[in-house]
Amino acid sequence: MEIIKILQSKNIEPLKNSQGIYSLEFTQEQLDMITELSLNAFTGGLDGIEYFTNLASLKIETYYKDKKEYIKFKNRASITDKDLIKISKLSNLKQLSIIGQTNIGYIDLSNLSNLTSLEIKGNSNLTEIDGLEKLEKIEDITIFDNNELYEIPSLNTLTNNNDLYEAN
Repeated sequence: MEIIKILQSKNIEPLKNSQGIYSLEFTQEQLDMITELSLNAFTGGLDGIEYFTNLASLKIETYYKDKKEYIKFKNRASITDKDLIKISKLSNLKQLSIIGQTNIGYIDLSNLSNLTSLEIKGNSNLTEIDGLEKLEKIEDITIFDNNELYEIPSLNTLTNNNDLYEAN
C-alpha cells in the first residue's frame, strides 16, 4: 500500500497487529505528512481522501494494455463523481491529474483555487468541467481525449498565464 511506503520513507512505522499485518488506521499527524499521492488502476472509492489535508499533488490514473483488458475492467478501476466531491475538498492541491477514469461525468474545480497544474485526459464519459474560471494560479492545463466532453465554456476566461493555449 502506497501510504505505508510513504510513511516509512519519512521514518514512521505504521502500526501492525499481532500477526504482523499493517493496520489501515492512521493518525491525522501521519496523514498530514503525505503531500503527494499517485493511485494507479485501483478498485474501490476514495473514502477518506479528504483527510489528506496537506496533499499538494494527486494523480489518479488507469491505463489498459489493450482493448480486451479495457472491456474487461473499464467499470471497475475508476473513481466516481462522489469521489470527485471528496477531492474538491483538498484545498491545498497544486497538481491534479485524472486519467482514464470511465465512471466520472462531472468535475467541479471551484474549490481548488491553489491548482497550478491540471491534467484531465482519457476520461471516456466525462461531459462537463466547471470552475476553471476560479483557478487563478493555474499555469499548465491539459484536457485531452475526453470523448464526451464537447465544450469547456469557462476555458476562455483564464487570463492569468499567457502561456496557456488551446490545442485542437
